Amino acid sequence: MMNGINKKNRIWKNEWKNFGMSLISGVMTGIAFSWDKAWWIVFFSLIPFCEVLFKEEKWKKCIFGFTLGNYMISISWLYALLPALPDQRTGVFLLFLAIFLISILLGILFLIAFLPFTYLRTKSSIDIFLVALFYILGEWFQEKISIISFPWVRLAVTVTPWKAFIQSASVGGSLFVSFLTVLINGILAWEWQQRGEEKKKIHLEVGKWVAVILVIGNIVFGYSRLFIGENSDRKGADVGGVILIQGNHSGMQKWNMTTEEIFKDYLALSIQGLEKEENIKLILWPETAVPIVLKEESKEVELLTQICQKYQTEFLIGGIYQKGEKQYNAMFAIGEKGLFKEIYTKQILVPFGEYLPYDWLLEKIMPNWVEEWKKELVLKPGEKVEMIPTSEGVAGGIICYESIFSETARNAVKRGAEFFALISNDSWFGSSAALKQHHAQAILRAVEQKREVMRVSNTGISSFISKYGIVEKTAPILERMWLTGEIEKEEEKTVYFVLGDVIAWGGVIVWGIGIYGGMCWRKGHKNSMNTLSDALSLRSRRNGH
Repeated sequence: MMNGINKKNRIWKNEWKNFGMSLISGVMTGIAFSWDKAWWIVFFSLIPFCEVLFKEEKWKKCIFGFTLGNYMISISWLYALLPALPDQRTGVFLLFLAIFLISILLGILFLIAFLPFTYLRTKSSIDIFLVALFYILGEWFQEKISIISFPWVRLAVTVTPWKAFIQSASVGGSLFVSFLTVLINGILAWEWQQRGEEKKKIHLEVGKWVAVILVIGNIVFGYSRLFIGENSDRKGADVGGVILIQGNHSGMQKWNMTTEEIFKDYLALSIQGLEKEENIKLILWPETAVPIVLKEESKEVELLTQICQKYQTEFLIGGIYQKGEKQYNAMFAIGEKGLFKEIYTKQILVPFGEYLPYDWLLEKIMPNWVEEWKKELVLKPGEKVEMIPTSEGVAGGIICYESIFSETARNAVKRGAEFFALISNDSWFGSSAALKQHHAQAILRAVEQKREVMRVSNTGISSFISKYGIVEKTAPILERMWLTGEIEKEEEKTVYFVLGDVIAWGGVIVWGIGIYGGMCWRKGHKNSMNTLSDALSLRSRRNGH
């Protein structure tokens, strides 16, 4: 009996040890995601988590250890929203609860992604690929089957400072970059686990060497693509000048100022830029820069039209579009002839920021808050994706939150986008890590589709991003200023544009095979147990017991 208790204690201690290792692994990954100077840690941070998966049979709790450690840190910037909440004390609790629940939700998605691992694991270095494949499947699930789609925390975001490494996003998307990042961790974890043991048979090491070759090939491909791109692009190209207007109105200030004050501020900055620069073809204002319904006959549109006529330029600005009783977060284009008929309306809205999900449930929990939220959250998702034909080419509109979804940019290119006009409002996040995390998403969209991105945000980060993800110019955050740059249109399609997230679909196939195999194994195991039970029962009866 004592031996049984001791055995259970050892198992219990071992499980919590593995949970702790996974938690530490998640914390390290969260630090890499949140502290820009520590981004490189992500190539080592998953080693403890991978090692647990490689050697332990009971690893499911460890999934939650990793996701809690990772996401509780990675999205801690949500606390920057506290000043916008009516009740500060309740707000602290609700934000903590929101971060915790998001971490648990994402953990459940990762657990679902890893379910077949038990049945497919080989105890060889092939498991390096299985772990990487199921990991990116978990990232993909965050976008496709989450209650609230939130693919914000992808490993690819952390490695955007290494431009050569992320060039393969043009082939396999950001998920493939995440896949390679996990591979590196898996290789190192495998080597650490095998230390001090005898030479393994060749089939045990095949997976490791294939992974090493793939990672090295990715790096060679990345530097080659950058070298070729830098020596071939922009030579003789028809390049137009662009001004990004960063008004620097804080989240609360923006709504406390009058519309007229905000409009005059943006207009003054625009004219300053036009007076000092030559050949300016486009001027970008941020998301809902002027928080009013814009119409052809409005005085704001008339003033902007006059500016366009005087300086032979065009405006792309964020505002509110109304169609019937519905209102949309929109991007408007204004030229010498007035308001363009093409208006891009935001397709993917921010949960709790622009719409209230599951309001029927929340009304039962906190009815007073829900009532107030409903008064503010009146926007509807766009019903049609419009491209904007500017004088410099066809602009694909992306508004703020949409930039974290690869499919948004891909759909824009399908409809003829030759560059991306990305307008955002990150003012609610102050100077937190959310600014750089959000900006990194734009870098990945540029590489995936080989399209230049002009990104303007109310308080930053405003920048010009090349089709290879290189930030060519950027404005300091939390400064009122205008930034000039150039934009070049592109028509070439990438492999990723053609194939999409094919690696995720490959993961789904492997996942399905694993689940089916697991079900068959369980059924066969159960039948075997029944047969054994029947045999023992029959023998017992024959012996007269």
